[in-house]
Amino acid sequence: MRPLLCLLCLLLLMTIPSVRAAPPLLIGSGSLTGVYYPAGGALCRLLARAPAKLPCQVVATGGSAENLMALSRGALSLALVQADVQITSTQLPPLYRLFNLHQESLTLVTRLDSGISSLAELANKRLDIGNPGSGDHSTMLALIQALDWPQERIDQLSQRPGSERAQALCDGEIDAFAYVVGHPSSAISEAASLCPIRLLPITGEAVERWLQAHPYYQRTQIPAALYAGVDTAIATIGMPAGLIAGPQIDEALAYRITQQVFHRLPQLKRLHPALSQLDQQQMIGEASGLPLHPGARRFFVEQGWLPPLPDTPPPRS
Repeated sequence: MRPLLCLLCLLLLMTIPSVRAAPPLLIGSGSLTGVYYPAGGALCRLLARAPAKLPCQVVATGGSAENLMALSRGALSLALVQADVQITSTQLPPLYRLFNLHQESLTLVTRLDSGISSLAELANKRLDIGNPGSGDHSTMLALIQALDWPQERIDQLSQRPGSERAQALCDGEIDAFAYVVGHPSSAISEAASLCPIRLLPITGEAVERWLQAHPYYQRTQIPAALYAGVDTAIATIGMPAGLIAGPQIDEALAYRITQQVFHRLPQLKRLHPALSQLDQQQMIGEASGLPLHPGARRFFVEQGWLPPLPDTPPPRS
């Protein structure tokens, strides 16, 4: 009798359809020492909470440009991408922004004993502009081209990943490095802990012309006293980072993600210092990078934060 019961139970189990858990959302971030990785982790923790209960996983990557390529080929579901890299994107299929996240600053770090105190003095120094595929690399390359550096000089620039730049600076292998990052940043803190540093202001006539030609950059400041030895605010340029959705994120899922984040914005702001100054209006940011995802737009319209597009039906109640 017992073997017969076991056989019946086995047959019953075989007839019950298996329920597979939905695959987790993969959020592309950046290097482990930047702000993208912990910011992506903060988003994952928030999305996994009720009522959304969206399982996700943060993935360390080479940065913004690499994230766009991975989104286009379906290797990532979502990714953090700085606004200037979004605007210069020609990825296919089209990608969409859900919302902006923290503000980022182009940050130039040098040793205090290097004698470098201005952007102009970098022209003949050993500068690292970040690994190809990163936003650091894209933004700094655009800036030095605006400064009319000769191509042979640009070809000499080193291109290290974010995790290696602080040590290389303090070991004397490079004189300065560029990082596009939200502040405070563990990478800049690491450099300041290894050797005395200076942050260089990014100002001048060429920079002003560059800003006028590229309005998606903004004048901003790195606050004083975030890093050891940096006691004054530093003038620089900045741009927002955005959460970008891949083609597999349909309107319903984009709406659900956006709703979860904005309904729990106070919790998100507590999850990382760089997120503490998030502002609802800045996060919607109509003119920041890639076009807004229809699912995110539907949520913003329902909340009364954006007007409906012309010739669209009113939002569902």
